[in-house]
Amino acid sequence: MWWKTVCVLLVAPSVLGVTELLHNSDFELKEFRPEDGGWYGNGCTADWSSDSYAGKHSVKVTNRVRKWGGMAYNVTLSGSKNYYFKAEIKLLNTHPGSLFTKVQVRTAVYSTSGSVKHALVSEVRFMEPLMWQVIGGDFSTPADVTTVQLYVQITDTDVNYLLDTSTLHEIPTIPNSWRAEADIAIEKYRKADLNIRALGSLPALKDLTVEVNQEKHEFGFGSAVHADMLVDSQYKAYQDFFYDNFEWGVIENKLKWKQMEWSEGHVDYDTALNAIDAMLKHGVKIRAHNVFWGIDENIPKWQQGMTGQTLWKQMERRIQGVIPRTKGKVEHWDVNNENVHGHFYEIGTGDANATMWMFREIHKLDPNVKLFLNDFGVVKDSHSTQAFYDQAMMFKNTPNVPLYGLGIQSHLFPPIDMSVLKPNAAGQRWQKLFKHDWRTVDQARSLSTGQATIRGFKGRYSLSVKRNGVTLHNEEVILGTGGTNLTLSLAGIGDTIHVSNILIG
Repeated sequence: MWWKTVCVLLVAPSVLGVTELLHNSDFELKEFRPEDGGWYGNGCTADWSSDSYAGKHSVKVTNRVRKWGGMAYNVTLSGSKNYYFKAEIKLLNTHPGSLFTKVQVRTAVYSTSGSVKHALVSEVRFMEPLMWQVIGGDFSTPADVTTVQLYVQITDTDVNYLLDTSTLHEIPTIPNSWRAEADIAIEKYRKADLNIRALGSLPALKDLTVEVNQEKHEFGFGSAVHADMLVDSQYKAYQDFFYDNFEWGVIENKLKWKQMEWSEGHVDYDTALNAIDAMLKHGVKIRAHNVFWGIDENIPKWQQGMTGQTLWKQMERRIQGVIPRTKGKVEHWDVNNENVHGHFYEIGTGDANATMWMFREIHKLDPNVKLFLNDFGVVKDSHSTQAFYDQAMMFKNTPNVPLYGLGIQSHLFPPIDMSVLKPNAAGQRWQKLFKHDWRTVDQARSLSTGQATIRGFKGRYSLSVKRNGVTLHNEEVILGTGGTNLTLSLAGIGDTIHVSNILIG
């Protein structure tokens, strides 16, 4: 299992100058029949409403007869293309006794052969009522497509809703220049200037050089690790491979509540903490995964059926048990894993904002650790992309919810022979990027003029000041956003020339 973290908010595709493919996309025309050539009510009643997200009107959907009953749109699209759809929706109610409702965007794709295939575009499994939220996502058309029906599907037929501000457009093909553009972005965002100034007499500056080598990256290159194997001497090859190729670690299982506490009250902290301490000794930074995992099959078995105050007390005990033990040792915590896909703690406590509570309580005990939402189905299988984005925006817009970033999971499951860890072609490419292409090494500059600039990847560097090949001074320097300025002062004459002072900043 490999782990990939993206600490930026995901942004849905949006391209200036694209052609809008929907008629009456803003619902300002009171035209909701199929023959009107726009959105129409399918197995429901569609009426104009003055409660709108934008403009003056939205469409109100009631009297739904099936789960697929609701607003639909038939549109002619080109084959073998990628499209992006989104709209604003407000649920007017939920099914009695339910906090949430599952909402999907689906397509019915008609082909030249006469076949019809239904497909999921996106879903929000746990949508709350009485607030405007975005639904939508991207989809691809087959080569033989004729018409596509877009439609909103809600499992509970007694749920009514408003729909507004829709859009559908073709996603432009990635240009052939993407690699050059990526290199420009890497140069701009991943690198900075190390500006070095030397103060001293001309004889002192003669034959003076500075050499820098990057020791660590600012960007987090990491992997999931097996806690037991990381401290077992039988797996030295595994340990060496990990430390040689990664600078961040995520303990794969042994920080998860279920694996730490198989039976209630018997908590194994040592396995995870021993692995954490081992990584820290090697200068590895740690993402802790995870405090909670609210998917039914991943909660502790003894917790099944717990509700109300009993469950709240267990959640408090979990936070108070694990967070103080990892305080000051881990950089990140995934708070409630895959929350877009599982709401055990929200449903069990009856509190739709239970995960926000988790963020606040963890932050109280460790104000310095960075807290994340973490989920899957976001990139390649993008059914949950919009739901994840919407959740992040809700958290960021709610006061005192200390959300730092979003984690995106990726899993690889090839069999691995732990006794012979040899990278395949992809692994060799990783090593080339990690150790060479994206690392600044063996950079030397003359300081005979009193100044030099080295542009390098952001991170931690070892710096050596030399004169005639003899080292005068070694220094550790952090190169960060905005660059780093370093001024070194020389004193002495002849063989006594030395660095008397270094100022960084």
